[in-house]
Amino acid sequence: MNEAYIRIENLHKFYPVKGGGDLFGRKTSRKYVRAVNGVSLSMAPGEVLGVIGESGCGKSTLARLLVRLETPTSGDISVGGMSTDRMSKENAKQFRRTVQIIFQNPFDTFTPRDTIEQLLSRPMKLHGICADDEGRRRRCEELLEQGNLRPADDILRRYPHELSGGQLQRISILRAMLLEPRVIVADEPVSMLDVSVRADIINTLLDLSRRRNATVVFISHDIALTRHISDNIAVMYLGRSVEYGPSDAVIKNPMQPYTQALISNCASIDIEHGISSPIRIEGEPPTPIDPGPGCFFANRCPRVKPRCVEAYPETVRVGENHTAACHFL
Repeated sequence: MNEAYIRIENLHKFYPVKGGGDLFGRKTSRKYVRAVNGVSLSMAPGEVLGVIGESGCGKSTLARLLVRLETPTSGDISVGGMSTDRMSKENAKQFRRTVQIIFQNPFDTFTPRDTIEQLLSRPMKLHGICADDEGRRRRCEELLEQGNLRPADDILRRYPHELSGGQLQRISILRAMLLEPRVIVADEPVSMLDVSVRADIINTLLDLSRRRNATVVFISHDIALTRHISDNIAVMYLGRSVEYGPSDAVIKNPMQPYTQALISNCASIDIEHGISSPIRIEGEPPTPIDPGPGCFFANRCPRVKPRCVEAYPETVRVGENHTAACHFL
């Protein structure tokens, strides 16, 4: 493994809860939703990190923090040894060239009044790529050819509503790669697309990232797909990373009870560690406003013990580059 290019250190993001009183109008102490609650991860150049977990676990908030669409409450993210906070303040334009994001819904990504040529040319003009309009048009045509969008000259004249979701998401990836970023954050990039076009979209993303040795953070609900394309996987639950390791190690031999339950319910994956049938998870996750002092999974865990509700477990090493948080590993 190469030296880490991205470091996420004890990252927190809390959102204040609206309203500050009880039923009788008396003021109470301010409460916060703990969307990301102490995440620490690192990624090497060219690595694909998969992030999985239930809805509401903090995956998308983590993505927005990585690209500075949200400001951390505490903790830090560094890229190439420099804090993204410092990067974005000292040279915001360079930061945007270094870190790019691909959103879930391609139909919300583009301004509907602009043609595809305008949408692709504008960031090139802003960042001084190509000397004139003709050069930028040629570059746009080359990009579309790379993304198997043909005929390129016809695609460039169209508006977003005249293209399919798969075509738009491919263009979204091409636009993100246009500035040759070193980091790409893909937040559920294929979840809204037909299964028939997902493979092409993923292949486009991975092919372009390999050409530039870009680090990819791939956020998804699709565990089988994440396993297929990722070098390492981080499992999130209620704002925390509860297990991390090489993709095959996490999927084939999950150690944390929540990871075991999550993967056991994915019908397309066979896992080891004595799990032969889906593990039922009863109840709802605790509120992210006040999850309590113990393990956040305690009220749903089939292996819960009194110790679990008293203190949050330490993260321990369970294999080569494989860690998990549980009192009974």
